[in-house]
Amino acid sequence: MGVPPGVAALPSWGITSHVEYNCVTARRIGARGLWSGLYACVPKSLAERAYVKDFVEIIRSQCARTLKGIRPIDPR
Repeated sequence: MGVPPGVAALPSWGITSHVEYNCVTARRIGARGLWSGLYACVPKSLAERAYVKDFVEIIRSQCARTLKGIRPIDPR
């Protein structure tokens, strides 16, 4: 049974292995593609805790090091 073709807007870093195995075809939307920021949200009561700040910094550095095609944004 075949699956009809479809369209999805997904981040390039999320489909890299699927593209490499020819499971999906990646196409840019627009001349420069679509970009959005990824944000971490925590309750104000936890925002200044050292372990939360450390967690966010680990995620930020891991993503920058391992996810193809991302750009860091300025922390707020």
